Amino acid sequence: MSLKGTFVAKELALFREVKAGSAPAFKLLFLRYHEKLHAFVLALSSDPFLAEKYSQVTGPDKGVILEIRRERSIELVMEGFRWDDIMRWKAGQLLVRPFNGEYFPGPGSYDLDGDANNDLVLYTGDKPAGTPGVQYLELGSDITLENGTSGGKIIVNPNITKVFNEDRDYLYPIPTEELLLNPNLDQNPGWQ
Repeated sequence: MSLKGTFVAKELALFREVKAGSAPAFKLLFLRYHEKLHAFVLALSSDPFLAEKYSQVTGPDKGVILEIRRERSIELVMEGFRWDDIMRWKAGQLLVRPFNGEYFPGPGSYDLDGDANNDLVLYTGDKPAGTPGVQYLELGSDITLENGTSGGKIIVNPNITKVFNEDRDYLYPIPTEELLLNPNLDQNPGWQ
């Protein structure tokens, strides 16, 4: 069996069980390149944006810690690590920030795919005459920007208020069935 090309893959297989036809099975090790790479991240200076986001991080290694956290959030996106990272770092307040979309300077026509044709018109007041293939959105009604009609990033789901209770939400509630089975168990704080 050839492992040629394995090193360009996101996941490096060395000892994972492989069965090929009637050949005997053998083990291959399964390593996550990005996960291992993060163990060696070195950072010399602190990023002020990250320092504000993670205000509870202090000490001489603050820059390294913040850089590792930034890298994990980027490199391991959609890998299933983010929730556990946020809980482990006690950074639950990150979950209450609004989801923001693309930045728009305000009302106007926008070419979103670079083909020199407008794809989107953001407007206030009366809806402009329609052009086929163009989406028309009224600011403040169909779409909300951070600074209203003065522009900003799109606010996704502006009517939803997200809440994270620092005293409760780092732990899950213990199921009622478990509490009934063992009267010596107490419910986790905030879930009584």
